[in-house]
This record gives sequence, structure tokens and C-alpha cells, in this order.
Amino acid sequence: MRLALMATVAAIGLIGLAAPSQAAPAAPHRAGFSGGAPEFLPVADGCGRGWHRERWRNRHGYWRSRCVPNRW
Repeated sequence: MRLALMATVAAIGLIGLAAPSQAAPAAPHRAGFSGGAPEFLPVADGCGRGWHRERWRNRHGYWRSRCVPNRW
């Protein structure tokens, strides 16, 4: 009796796992996108618009960097 009950519960559980078989999309579909401004702004090395990263080695051999404004 106990074995039959566990087998029935296991079978119902396996059938229940297979029911929601439709996977979610990896990225949401943007219907009606008109090609406007992008959602993100690409910048140079994370410094922001109008800035760039300046790199140098210090006297101990370690690399250092900082954000400096672009020259026009």
C-alpha cells in the first residue's frame, strides 16, 4: 500500500514538472523599436563622455591610470 502510494505521488510529480515546458526568452522582444537612441552609451574605458583613460607605470613598475579630459 505504501509503495503504491509513493509511486503514484512520484508519477504525478514527474508529470507536473513537464507541464510548464515553454522556456522564457533570453531577451525581451521590443516591438515597435524605431531606431532611436540606444539604451546605453558606450564610453572609453569607463571614463564617460569627453574623457579617456591615461595609463603610465610608476617608479615601482606598477600600472596606474586616471580619467583625463579629451583635448580638442
